[in-house]
Order: sequence, then C-alpha cells, then structure tokens
Amino acid sequence: PTNSCTRAMLDMLDDARICGFLLTIAKGFLPCSSAGHLTNSCRELLELKAEDTLWRQCYLQQYPERSCKVALSWRCRLAMRQPLRELRLEGTEAVLDWEAALLVLGSPWSGKTWLVHRFCQGKPPECLDKVPFLGTNLRVSHLQLRGPRPRTGRLRIWEPSGVSRQALGGYLKAAQMVLVCVDLEDLGGVASEAQRLLAQVTQSMRPGTILGLCGLKSDRLTTSEQRRICATLRRVAQGYGAEFGMCSATTGEGVDEIFCAMLAACLESSNELPPPERVLSR
Repeated sequence: PTNSCTRAMLDMLDDARICGFLLTIAKGFLPCSSAGHLTNSCRELLELKAEDTLWRQCYLQQYPERSCKVALSWRCRLAMRQPLRELRLEGTEAVLDWEAALLVLGSPWSGKTWLVHRFCQGKPPECLDKVPFLGTNLRVSHLQLRGPRPRTGRLRIWEPSGVSRQALGGYLKAAQMVLVCVDLEDLGGVASEAQRLLAQVTQSMRPGTILGLCGLKSDRLTTSEQRRICATLRRVAQGYGAEFGMCSATTGEGVDEIFCAMLAACLESSNELPPPERVLSR
C-alpha cells in the first residue's frame, strides 16, 4: 500500500477496518506468524495507533474469544499459542511454573495415539503394540511455552481406549483440558462425529474445562479437501467455544500448534480451575 491511490482509499477507513483488510489478505495464504509480521509492518507504514485492536483481530481470526484472568495483551496471547523451537525439555530438574492435565478422546483408529506420541517424542511411532495401562495410556511431557518470559511446566496426557465409560466418568472430571480427535479421511461423516463427541463431552466435563477439536490425518487430503473440511469443522468448534486445529502425526504439521493453543487457553484461565487430580485417584 505505497501508491497514492491505495493510501487515499485507506485514509477513508478507520483503524479497525484497515486491520481487517490487511488480515483478510494474509488469512489462508501465510502462516500465522508471517501474517502477524505483515500486518504489524503495514500498521507502522500507515502510522496506525490501534495496535491492540490489530492483534485482537489477528487473534480472533484463528482462536475463539474467551475470558482471560491474567493481565496479558492480545499480542502476548497470540504469541503464547505459537510453539517455541525448544518446546520439549529433557529431564525434570527445571523449576515448574505450571502443571496441567489433558485428556485426549476419539473413536478407535482416529489417530489419537499417533498424535500423542508425535507431540511427546517429536517423531511418529515406529510401532504401537503396547497395551495401555488400565485401558488408558499415560504420558508426561515437560514443556516451555512463550510468554512475557518462557514458562516451564509439566503436562500429563491421558489417552483412554476410545470414548469409554471410564473416560467420561473419572478422567473427564479430573482433566483441565479435553481434546476431541476426529479422522479427516471420513469426509462424509467427520462433521457429525465431531458434533456427537463434543456434545457428549460437554455434558460430563466440569465447568471451566478447556475444550478443543482436532482433525487428524490432514496429510491424506488434497488442498481443496483440507480447506472445505477446515471451514466446516471450525464452525462446529465455534459452536462449543473450542480451540480448533488440523494436523498430521505423520509429518508433524499442526501438532505442536494445537497443544500450545490448548495450554495457552488453560493458563489464561488457570485461576478458575482447581489443580489436576492424581491420575490413580479416579
């Protein structure tokens, strides 16, 4: 927007509409970080003053609006959802700033076990022949999240076999976050399956639980199929106020992003939630 004609046109708009115009250009064509860099650069060029309005609109393009109990700017909230290069930490000697429990639910063969393994190990599993302990797979991962300063914590991930009565009874009431997984290869039924699982979970989870919807096996879809199903599932997720993402445990695309989005939402509302219960107390 350097020519005089474009600048004259933008002069007739208010700051918020200019921000929306720039974000519309970037949405769907650039990664979130690149889109933010572009809009921030254009803001400086056009001498916009509504920086917080800009970052709020950028945030709402990708994530649901929810109350934040911590004093954070929209820019910081957006940054917290972008994974660090050194996301996973080795060892447990670091002082922990937070601890959280995440329950991963989905139908059998939806790909949730691959998702959890990919996130914790940073690579796809070579084989999955271990029988889950007590019908539920448990993993613990030490992570470092973005923020005003890097925050180190411990995430416990529970992955029951399917959507069992045990999961909906004990683990669901103990978890601070619930991530519902669906298989994107089932193009005809994935939306109804997501709707069914989200409705089932919301009936049993405790108030204040962070809810997420994740579409798996995105690498097996064409670009047009990805765009079409993404729009459909995003609307389903918005109906439940859930975080949303599509990813591939095979390639790793989108895996860290959905977990970081869930954790950031949890930390922003952490003073509403009691601490996670012990795993074997349920």
